[in-house]
Amino acid sequence: MRSAFEKIKGELFPNTPLAAAIFNPGGGFVRKPFLELTEEEFVSGYDSQGRGGFLFSKESLPLLLDGVGKLDFPPTLIFTGMSAHHF
Repeated sequence: MRSAFEKIKGELFPNTPLAAAIFNPGGGFVRKPFLELTEEEFVSGYDSQGRGGFLFSKESLPLLLDGVGKLDFPPTLIFTGMSAHHF
């Protein structure tokens, strides 16, 4: 995650305020009853959804906060994860 944001800050969009950051991870989602869930399936979901969201926030929030007062609208951090799930 850190290397991706370093590339964004340094190479792709240097000195550019970040207006929005959207966290929409794929993977780690297991659809089965809780008591049938294995520890490995839980950890996989936690790594992509929980830890991934934490790391994404840690890297994107400083860039979003740097945009305060420089943009027409407040910077926005969005978490979503339902776009690939079918019920």
